[in-house]
Amino acid sequence: MGGNLYIKNNYCKLLIKSKPSVLRVIYLINGYMRTPKIEALHRMIQWYNFKYNYNINLLCLDKSPLNNNSWLSGYIDADGSFYLNWLYDKKGRATSLQYYMRVSQRQYYHRSSLVGISYLNLMSRIATFLSVNLRSRHRIRKNNFQEYSYEVRSGNYISNYIILSYLLKFPLFSYKYRAVPVQIELLRLSKNKYYKLPTGLTYLNELKRKIKLEIINDTSSSLILTYKKEHYDHIVKNFPFYY
Repeated sequence: MGGNLYIKNNYCKLLIKSKPSVLRVIYLINGYMRTPKIEALHRMIQWYNFKYNYNINLLCLDKSPLNNNSWLSGYIDADGSFYLNWLYDKKGRATSLQYYMRVSQRQYYHRSSLVGISYLNLMSRIATFLSVNLRSRHRIRKNNFQEYSYEVRSGNYISNYIILSYLLKFPLFSYKYRAVPVQIELLRLSKNKYYKLPTGLTYLNELKRKIKLEIINDTSSSLILTYKKEHYDHIVKNFPFYY
């Protein structure tokens, strides 16, 4: 897409400023937005239309079914996470397996727009797609900052099956892709209950390590290189535009 990549302490920032690159982004995402942030895209299009006498259409929100394209996959890449935990019985063995995909978003966009400022409709659609209830959250952050958000969790067998089937069709792009086969294995374990065997706890800890990607913090350079190669191979296989 062009632009300049800036690598900071623990994150990278892609800054796209040139006209050809910005126009490329506009044409890639115009018509595929699903959030109130479409206001920012329309503002940019209007500026380019005025400045350079273009005639780029202000396309509306994409209201097609969520399983029609990879938008939700990108949303999870940006704002989603995967969770795994369990309780212990009296013998110290794993029980009450808990695993899910979680995605959250603030309740309101910071600018007014023709499509409104609330994320309620979008988050409700995600919850409906996964056959789960939408959660509302209120947390107090630093300096007594009040944070209101919506949250969707794939907290049961059916919802986990739905989201994993979707992610097999529309794979994740980021390192989070490693969590998908782990979640599929957890889906299997939730049925056969093998995690309750004496060796189950060790196996669950291995799966949890993969989800948290602790391999990155490993001092073994060979493991880090293996991770990078696996991620590269995943991208080449599933995203041919990478070239």
